[in-house]
Amino acid sequence: MQVIWHLVKKCKDNDIKKIDFRVLIYIMITLKTSDLFIENIDKKLLDIVYIQNIADDYSKNHKLYAFYTIPFKIELCFENQTSLKYVMVEKNIPKEVNYFSQCLFIDDLSIFDKTLSEVETLWETSLNNNSVKIGKISLFFEKEKVDSLYYFP
Repeated sequence: MQVIWHLVKKCKDNDIKKIDFRVLIYIMITLKTSDLFIENIDKKLLDIVYIQNIADDYSKNHKLYAFYTIPFKIELCFENQTSLKYVMVEKNIPKEVNYFSQCLFIDDLSIFDKTLSEVETLWETSLNNNSVKIGKISLFFEKEKVDSLYYFP
């Protein structure tokens, strides 16, 4: 609904008739930290055709797709244009574009607020090559804080 409101708000009365609302058939996907930890991500994220239609940006070779949400940026990388290789989440830095994304990340476990020490204690693990591996997740650190999260299905 936020996308519709944004489109209508920016348009003049005559322009509303020109909006192609067919793009709104795609429903927003919500991805949570807890979903990644229990390996329960929305199946739509595994569908490259679906992702191609809703991504905010993509690489030239169509292997990497990005969603620029606030306050996180989500990247999905596909291997051989068929299978999901990884999902990466990092803080969306201010210089990057803000889109009205169709994919939203919610840090329901407050991973990005945790320090290295807290992560090591909570998951009884230790830093190795600037990252901590927890199941299918790798957390990367910068200045003792979580900088990015990678999920490898």
